[in-house]
Amino acid sequence: MQVRLREGKERAQVDVPVHVGADPAKIASSEDIITQVIPLASVDAVKLRADLAPMLNTDAVMTANTGSNSNASLITHTFLAQRNPNSD
Repeated sequence: MQVRLREGKERAQVDVPVHVGADPAKIASSEDIITQVIPLASVDAVKLRADLAPMLNTDAVMTANTGSNSNASLITHTFLAQRNPNSD
């Protein structure tokens, strides 16, 4: 699955790979832009988006998908993890 984004004044189309899952250990640390679909079980996606919006980088795009069979957040950005050097 690919997501097409239009960015800035140039409005260029970019193919962005889509990954699904909520386990942070399975999200590769990369400078590549990806869309991470995070299924949610115990929080409303719209409420979560509103709560996290002030903390997101201005380059990140976060959307909420809710419906009868869906409750997920979608985040499009680079996923560079800041690892704790004292943990394994």
